[in-house]
Amino acid sequence: MRLCGDEPIQTDRTIKFRLALPIAAKGNSEVVFDADIIWCRKAKNPELYDTGIRLKNVPTDQIDIIEDFMENSSF
Repeated sequence: MRLCGDEPIQTDRTIKFRLALPIAAKGNSEVVFDADIIWCRKAKNPELYDTGIRLKNVPTDQIDIIEDFMENSSF
């Protein structure tokens, strides 16, 4: 997954993410998961950073929620 933000994130570590869902999905208003930070670099917009993450040990039902969120929210 690729994230975009205004600060760089240190690579080669694991971070816990909390994804707040705009509409509750399968009874969840948020999904919490661990992800490895794989890479981080300046985005096309020089004020932002793109970061590549790899999700870790996410239950299948939560992966479905994350995929649905990404499909409906990405640009």
